[in-house]
Parts: sequence; structure tokens; C-alpha cells
Amino acid sequence: MTNPTEFVIQTLHFAARRDYLTEDMIFQIHYLVGRIKKFNPLVVKILEKCYEIKQDDESLFALCCHIMLCDRMDDCYFRYFEAAVARQLRVGGLYEN
Repeated sequence: MTNPTEFVIQTLHFAARRDYLTEDMIFQIHYLVGRIKKFNPLVVKILEKCYEIKQDDESLFALCCHIMLCDRMDDCYFRYFEAAVARQLRVGGLYEN
């Protein structure tokens, strides 16, 4: 998977909903999300599941970066930003608002 098409995103969302994500898939998701240039709520749900499974810096970083693409500062995302600050992740724009 190198091209994050809508079909790929929907397939990954299905896998996340059904708890089919593996460590290798999560690693690939991190790569794909870096190539997405606009906010997609399905991608947020996929990344939330990745973070729920692994609780690692890479998943949190990818989630925060994707949310920041569209300056989403909704209250429901605050917990991720707070965790990123606590882990001292360098997410562009996180400390500016």
C-alpha cells in the first residue's frame, strides 16, 4: 500500500472497527497517514484505534499531526494533544495555540 485512496482508507477503517489491525498494519498506517494532505475523519478513527492498541509515540504523533492538518481544536481531541505535550512530542503547531 503506497497510495492512500479512499478505498484504502475505508478498508483500514473496517479493519480498525473489527479489531483486525496488526502491528505491521499499524506501522504501514503511520506511513500512509504521512502522505495524506487533508483532514479525513475516518483516518482519525483509524489512528485512534492504532493509539488504543499500541499506546506508542508514533501512533500519538500521527494522530495529532492529522488532526492539526485542519486546525481541529475540538474538545474531543484535547486528550491527544495533552498526551503529546506530556510525552514532549514535537508536533508542529501544537504549542502555538
